[in-house]
Amino acid sequence: MSFYVSYIKLHFKQDRIILEHHVPTAARLRLRNIQLELSEKLKTMTKKGKARKEAICDALFQDRKKLCLQLSFYASALTLLKEYAVMFQVYVVH
Repeated sequence: MSFYVSYIKLHFKQDRIILEHHVPTAARLRLRNIQLELSEKLKTMTKKGKARKEAICDALFQDRKKLCLQLSFYASALTLLKEYAVMFQVYVVH
């Protein structure tokens, strides 16, 4: 996924969050100023810097979803294994 597409998705999500939480105008302006400063820095980045930034963004947002999915799977599998072990122990005792 290109950085620009990620930025657009993040921008729309950010606007929705700001509206839902009724962020004051002063805070909105400060956020906008920070975004402008970062976009100016992006213009002066080298190709390697842009590639590194995109890799970091992917690691933070895409890999996090994959990790959460894997952890959820392991947590559910461990719960099933625990129930099986308890059932087996009860069966052996009687």
